[in-house]
Amino acid sequence: MILIVPSRRRHEGMLTLRRSIPESWRDRTIILVHATEAAAYRDAWPQFAVETHTCHTISAIRQHAVESARARNEDRLVMLDDDLQFYVRRQYDPPRLRDATPQDLDQLWAATGALLGPDLPLIGVSFRQHNDSTRAPYTFNGRIDRAYAVYLPVLTEVDFQFGAVDFMENFDLALTLLLAGFPNLIWWHWANDQKTSDAPGGCSEYRTAELHVAAAQALARRHAPFVALTTKTTKTAWLNFKGKREDVICAWAQAYVAGRRRRGRVPPHVDVWPWLPEEARVHDDQSTLF
Repeated sequence: MILIVPSRRRHEGMLTLRRSIPESWRDRTIILVHATEAAAYRDAWPQFAVETHTCHTISAIRQHAVESARARNEDRLVMLDDDLQFYVRRQYDPPRLRDATPQDLDQLWAATGALLGPDLPLIGVSFRQHNDSTRAPYTFNGRIDRAYAVYLPVLTEVDFQFGAVDFMENFDLALTLLLAGFPNLIWWHWANDQKTSDAPGGCSEYRTAELHVAAAQALARRHAPFVALTTKTTKTAWLNFKGKREDVICAWAQAYVAGRRRRGRVPPHVDVWPWLPEEARVHDDQSTLF
């Protein structure tokens, strides 16, 4: 399993590399940048491998990452946004977080790599801002974004490629797999956070409100009736999108049920318990249940 961190005009920041890559994973971590920025990233981050692309959209960049992993004969790929910090539960009742240590992150990627496979091809990490809403250490069949691992042979099986939508591409991935009858898992024992959406660099360099709306509408057409358009109001999270914007609401669990029935797939047995840290096991009541 390798970690790929796509980045654009953020070589001086890269919070993910500063705070969230354990030493034991450095030789399996690749920064993926446009060819015109390679020198800046290599100078700033000589301890990491830098790979280049000539893509123009985040969807195309993620597809490049998939093909790069396949070229390395890797069947498991972790993709991380470049501005993340990770956390771990320090208590469960009520849920509270602390900064993740390198040991915590080693546990996260070890558990993810062990569980990821043909029956469970997509595993994500919860968001800090919603982590206290769920007491369980993990749940099935929900939103996957920002930090996730994918089992690449299943992408080949369902003929998925990034690029059908220019943005919300991670939603497209998750919905495609759910509608093909493949579940996903979201870790709540661990969480990730970013300072703000649409910060300078990254997709903010070219994403406009019009392109965002077009992507939302394309996603809704592609995965109807499991994606509905809605109007949301941005206050602080998106720096460049203030006020009302058209967005999406996704029926993740319903998409999985529909996909499983349509494909005649039997819910897999997923035994998460052996891979949970000791403090999380007492709160696990569903490791063999779908």
